[in-house]
Amino acid sequence: MTLARTAALLVLAALVASGCSQAVDTRKKVNLYGDSLGVEAAPFVERALTKSGKVSFVNRTRSGTAPCDWRKIIAHDVSTRPPDAALVETYGNNASTCQTGVGGKRPVLDSQEYWAMYRKDLERTVNAFPRSTKVILVSAPAASVDMRSGRSHKKHMLALMRSIARIRPNVTSVDAGGRLERPLGHFARVIPCIANGPCPNHPTRGKAVVRAKDGLHFCPVIVWAKVNLLEHCPVVAYGAWRFGIVAAVMAARAVGTTAYPPPLVKH
Repeated sequence: MTLARTAALLVLAALVASGCSQAVDTRKKVNLYGDSLGVEAAPFVERALTKSGKVSFVNRTRSGTAPCDWRKIIAHDVSTRPPDAALVETYGNNASTCQTGVGGKRPVLDSQEYWAMYRKDLERTVNAFPRSTKVILVSAPAASVDMRSGRSHKKHMLALMRSIARIRPNVTSVDAGGRLERPLGHFARVIPCIANGPCPNHPTRGKAVVRAKDGLHFCPVIVWAKVNLLEHCPVVAYGAWRFGIVAAVMAARAVGTTAYPPPLVKH
């Protein structure tokens, strides 16, 4: 055997050994894309999904963002290893550079132009994933501004998500925010606790604070959105916990696993 042939065989053996030593990750992959509400819920979604050991979780949430902000990161994720399930949460932010139109102006919140923009952006988002990815559109809870203004922003967003999911076999929608509302989809800062479940920050017996003082977020002490409070709420965010569990259950169901309620702790 020549020296050249011997060297080639040694290289081949090394490559085979290297490939065999690398463990293949057989866990189902779930990605979460979202805005500040997603940021708050993400730790609970992750704990609920990964406790079984059968799911890997990727958090792509970022405060203040909208679906058009996630295009590049979704393209990257799909090109590397497409997620088995993708949770897409959005309240409907309207402050991103990618939302500017002619003259550098953004559509007015809840205007016809605004909803046309969101339909286009959400459709583009779900279409960015292969059909093998189960996409779950997650509706946020109604904000207090809806109650004051008489608008139905939340209802419109939920209807939009449902209409997009209705015509795509790999897309579903879930009203995770509905678990934190009063009857008829109205804003609520305080709601009844789950029977025999945890009940923190309770102003009255059997009820808990689920929304921030700003009428939008989950962390009870937030008066105005601050990134440090969104990511590390100094008190237990019961609303984020409830919201996150619903999202996690839907994702687990989509990939054929089980989500387990995570500990209700500060994060």
